[in-house]
Amino acid sequence: MRKPLRQGEMDGLCGIYALVNAIRHLAGRSLSKEDEDNLFKELVRDVYKRNNRRRKRKPKSPIEFIWDGTSARDISYMLKKTTEYLQSKNVNLYWKKPLQGSRRPNTIDQYWNRIREAFTAYGGHGCCIALVDYNWQPVNGNGEDGHWTCVTNVTGSTLILHDSSMDHGRKFVKLPKSRCTLGKPTSRRPYRLLAHNVSLLRVDKTE
Repeated sequence: MRKPLRQGEMDGLCGIYALVNAIRHLAGRSLSKEDEDNLFKELVRDVYKRNNRRRKRKPKSPIEFIWDGTSARDISYMLKKTTEYLQSKNVNLYWKKPLQGSRRPNTIDQYWNRIREAFTAYGGHGCCIALVDYNWQPVNGNGEDGHWTCVTNVTGSTLILHDSSMDHGRKFVKLPKSRCTLGKPTSRRPYRLLAHNVSLLRVDKTE
């Protein structure tokens, strides 16, 4: 298994890194390193073009997503573009939003149970990956920072990650349920999971 792409300390491209890492993890040898590099470039171009088309009288720069980050809407747009790109490589991408509408959880226990159920229904560990959005409270306690990551499996107490970031210089590979909340982050539970921003991905490879 290839190591995940790494996010720079100053950029906000974790959403794109997470999506490309999810695809390379699921597609395996069906995609070359060049295919993965080209997907990354295409996604950056697609988001730039979309932002440029949507500018108004006092627009933001269309490149601000590079440092401001990508929204859930951006992720959905990139999933559509990724689906189109992969079709040319004989790889079919399927995705859904399993925690929206009536399935949106109100408690951390509901979040855990419902994402585990969605994983099982979509093929389970090794067959699917979730793109998950969360905020966390920095050590200094000033505001919240956000991050997109890949979840490769859900146990009763832990989200297993394939992540583009680092945690105090260490590879960040899991997110314990005991440290997560759906409410405001605290020192005890610094990770606020954004339930409506979960996308579940699966690929089928054709010959």
